[in-house]
Amino acid sequence: MQKNNNKHIKVTVGIMSYNNSEFITEAIQSVIKQTYTNWELFIVDDCSKDNTHEIVSQYLDDPRINYISHDVNKGQDATWEHVLSLGEGSIIGTLHADDYWNKNMLQVAVNSFIENTDLDLFFTNWTFIGTTDTGPVVNKLDSGLDFLEDQIKFYTILPSASFLSRDVVKKSPSPICDYRAAVDTYYFYRVLLHANKVKSSNDALMHYRMHDNNETTISRSAGYVFEECIDNLRNIQKERKISNLSNLINRRIAYFFLILGVQRIKFGDPKNTWSYAISALKSGGLSSLANRNFYRLMFHHYKTLVSNKQ
Repeated sequence: MQKNNNKHIKVTVGIMSYNNSEFITEAIQSVIKQTYTNWELFIVDDCSKDNTHEIVSQYLDDPRINYISHDVNKGQDATWEHVLSLGEGSIIGTLHADDYWNKNMLQVAVNSFIENTDLDLFFTNWTFIGTTDTGPVVNKLDSGLDFLEDQIKFYTILPSASFLSRDVVKKSPSPICDYRAAVDTYYFYRVLLHANKVKSSNDALMHYRMHDNNETTISRSAGYVFEECIDNLRNIQKERKISNLSNLINRRIAYFFLILGVQRIKFGDPKNTWSYAISALKSGGLSSLANRNFYRLMFHHYKTLVSNKQ
């Protein structure tokens, strides 16, 4: 990105929404209240069944705000792809309708792209709404491949806290995949393979909402997000660029097998316990025995056996 007066850099913001009428006002207001004002907003509604349209209509007198409603529910991946295709800003920021930003989020993001002309991805830390807990993001500037290693180790990039150069969006595969929950990990792994420079900030400028209808909450309880993470890691492992990360990926696959086993057995499905344990050992080897989730799995399995005998 060419250095320029930051007032001339347009940011395209996309709010992704599905049945979020309870929260979307806070998301929209957090964009309107930004100290940086050269933005355009596209609200993409994935065929909500609530009164999202009625709420959004109140803001459409602002020429910077646009509303697009899908005729059918297309899913998170297609909605995200739609958001990334819109607008003309050289920087694209995404925001889920149940999250919101601090008022200086865009200014910090724009400054980061100005200071680093080859920057392709910038993301910040976040707080969990209703708590003082923050995410795991640290201050760092490095290559996309180095950040990929961090992303595999820790869940550090959230769509609502990230900004992409339009150039890297054009170079990267689309977010469309067969996943229900792990769409963001699928996409960011592939963005990081194509990104030149990536910068992260430990300033918590985004507020992340966890609630009963949150897909992350549901997917973790049901366990399917861990199946998707395993599949995602196996696919990304095939990339020639990351052969040096193979051992790390195997350990993460083993970790997810154990977590999946724990979740499934806690919800009354003990039949595949040994399959999960053996799969973890095949992927992670003896390192799996140092994982506390291996012993959690054995504990819950034993507890289920005892319960069934009574």
